[in-house]
Amino acid sequence: MGSRLLKRAMEDARRTGCVGLLAKANQNARAFYRVTGWQPLKVENPERDYPYRFWLNA
Repeated sequence: MGSRLLKRAMEDARRTGCVGLLAKANQNARAFYRVTGWQPLKVENPERDYPYRFWLNA
């Protein structure tokens, strides 16, 4: 179900001209995002940055 939702979100992003998608995931979802092609974003500032952010280019 999650893969289908992400696929639809990416299709919509491409159709509307977005350059990519940003996801704020919970700790348990990290493996899911990685195996579906999302790249983890580096935490530059632990006080500001959410620790489990992922990016996928459109």
